[in-house]
Amino acid sequence: MIDNKLYINSATLIADIYNDYNIQSDDFIPRFPIWIAHALEELKFIQAYVTKECELEFDNNRCELPWGFQGIIDIIINDVKVHLKNTAEFNKDAYRETIKTVPAYTPFTGFPNSDISTPDTDIENINLKTSDNEEPYYYISNNWIHTNIKEGIIHLRYRSIPVVYDSNLNMEFPLIYDVGMLKRYLKLYVVRQILLRGYKHPVLNLKDNNPIVNPGLELMNIRSNVRVACNKFNKDRREAIAQIVGHTFLQ
Repeated sequence: MIDNKLYINSATLIADIYNDYNIQSDDFIPRFPIWIAHALEELKFIQAYVTKECELEFDNNRCELPWGFQGIIDIIINDVKVHLKNTAEFNKDAYRETIKTVPAYTPFTGFPNSDISTPDTDIENINLKTSDNEEPYYYISNNWIHTNIKEGIIHLRYRSIPVVYDSNLNMEFPLIYDVGMLKRYLKLYVVRQILLRGYKHPVLNLKDNNPIVNPGLELMNIRSNVRVACNKFNKDRREAIAQIVGHTFLQ
């Protein structure tokens, strides 16, 4: 039996940040979920993702990606399924990195686990506003979906880190592995971000060459050990946890 308690709500770290690091401000809380998502992304350990859907209005030929995004499954714009433009504008370094794990920045549909599917309903090509009568397409650059369709509605199915809604704070928070080293890393990451935004702490700073008072240095010192600790979960267990989380939290 797989224990879904291996995942915990990252919001539980907020109290630790106040207590462990004597942070006397609430300003970081609205940014906390995105910072956690960025920290998980930077660690680049292999984890299971869940499938999410959303509808987004857009104009000026582009739409910002939702946070937690880890790879495209399919995109429908104005009731038309659009294709990925084969372009040199993709980040080649990100492409090479995603080959090692799962789809992340560049949504190439040939990757394993991309779970490509076509909607059951045949939909006519209507409401298209394309440039130069080109076939509708999209590509991704700098966390934005770009398309040759000027405006409309994007229906997006994508891979995402698992999240859970916290009713107390009225926000969604990433779920994280209940691993001590990972929790320590994420708290240090958030504290570093708080300091980067100009918070004046009586002890901590980002200038001293001492990991005890400089959370940025400590992050670099423990990063590889955190990745090793998180990658102890085998592939089958990660996927089982993702299924449990998907059925429990993301319906």
